[in-house]
Amino acid sequence: MPVELAPGVPATLVMGHEDALHVLQSPERFPATSAEWQKKVPVECPVRPLLASGQTPARTSGVEHSRLRGAHMAALGRVDQHAVQAEVERDAVALINEFWHRGEAELRGQFAAPLVLAAVNRLVGLPEEMADEVARVVPALAEAGDAVAAVAGRRTLESLLGEAVLWKTTAPGADVMSWLLADDDPGWSESEVVAQLILIYEMAVEPTIGLITNAIASILTDDRMDAALGGSMSTRDVLDAVLFDNPPLAQWCVRYPQVPQLIGNVWLPAHRPVVIGLAASHRDPAIARGDRRGNRSHIAFGAGAHACLASDLALLIATVAIDQLMDAVPDMELAGELVWRPSPFHRSPTAVPVRFEPARSRPY
Repeated sequence: MPVELAPGVPATLVMGHEDALHVLQSPERFPATSAEWQKKVPVECPVRPLLASGQTPARTSGVEHSRLRGAHMAALGRVDQHAVQAEVERDAVALINEFWHRGEAELRGQFAAPLVLAAVNRLVGLPEEMADEVARVVPALAEAGDAVAAVAGRRTLESLLGEAVLWKTTAPGADVMSWLLADDDPGWSESEVVAQLILIYEMAVEPTIGLITNAIASILTDDRMDAALGGSMSTRDVLDAVLFDNPPLAQWCVRYPQVPQLIGNVWLPAHRPVVIGLAASHRDPAIARGDRRGNRSHIAFGAGAHACLASDLALLIATVAIDQLMDAVPDMELAGELVWRPSPFHRSPTAVPVRFEPARSRPY
């Protein structure tokens, strides 16, 4: 389907499940490198910063992609998931204790966003004194409407992470930043490590916030989710349903054919972005049938050579967040209309206002 990512920026949206898998599993025909496309796109194009080429596993192909992805896989493989669970539980309790007695909260800004950012900061190994400034600029990584703000935010984040990398070279720890710096195989420069860290923030923060807020919104608005409140539907079942029906990245996994490619009966022009409609592909009548509880065949985390390496961590953080919240305030209900963020890629509420019976005693 022909679409525009921004005015005058054409792309092709793939909506069928089989076609989506074909694109994602054919990196030689549909590489992720956007360099040629960038040359033809104005600097002021609002989606350009989000799709810009770079030396990361998300934006490279072939041997270089394998080398960079291997380094990320090795670093993420060293993460202690039991420690992550305990730390996220602690943070969730602390955040809930800030609003439990008020009878109302805005769960994106007061709960999901600070919870996810704190978890990612710890995984990365960000110095605590940089946390507030990083929290201020990280939203620019998902900005698809203002190229100037997006570029400025990314440059500020590059500067902050550059300082953090310099500090880690003399004071390494048990964190992804230190493990990347210690990996001799890619032969990282400090600027290359910064690029990998920006990718982690880009792909871990906003999508995980979106997963949590979309799950909360579904529990509060979708009659099918009533079982989640009664305990007969597990939190993982809820998250899988959300990843099928309302994934936080509704369109993503952008690919750039180097020569014209035929998909079905449609010729895709060379160097024109091919965007996977993740939400649309899940609604393909070929697969969207019956009760999908326990079905984890969605492609919300991508597929093939570029599939998300941290999907387990994202699901762990989201599961802990939802469990702690529902245990503390099971009677919450929406306190206002949900407004969904305008974006060609991300889909999540701009805010999730809720009300509930104020706790008479401290819940934790």
